[in-house]
Amino acid sequence: MCNRYGHLRFILMGCLTVLAAGAHAGGPTLSGPSSITLSERAVFSGGNFPPSSALTVVVTDPAGKQSSRAIASSTSGTFQYELSAGATGRYEIKVLDGKGAPLGSALVVPVNP
Repeated sequence: MCNRYGHLRFILMGCLTVLAAGAHAGGPTLSGPSSITLSERAVFSGGNFPPSSALTVVVTDPAGKQSSRAIASSTSGTFQYELSAGATGRYEIKVLDGKGAPLGSALVVPVNP
């Protein structure tokens, strides 16, 4: 009977270790301000991206026009992107991997000063 419980304890400890590792790993994140004035630049920071990887930032402006820029994450999987807004309304920022799959997104709404 002790053997059976010993195996159960081993399995449970292994599961808890995997769950704890998964909780700390986290996926890619993109953070920045949710609103800015038209005279400001919004700085967005990315983290937990694949290290030294090619990424594309796609910005959709309030009129629906898209622009893109190729960037690369650092060796630690981080990057920064600056957005200068020319009109009021909602801007959507998406980060795509080298194959075009979305990895993160954020919204910012510029307002008149």
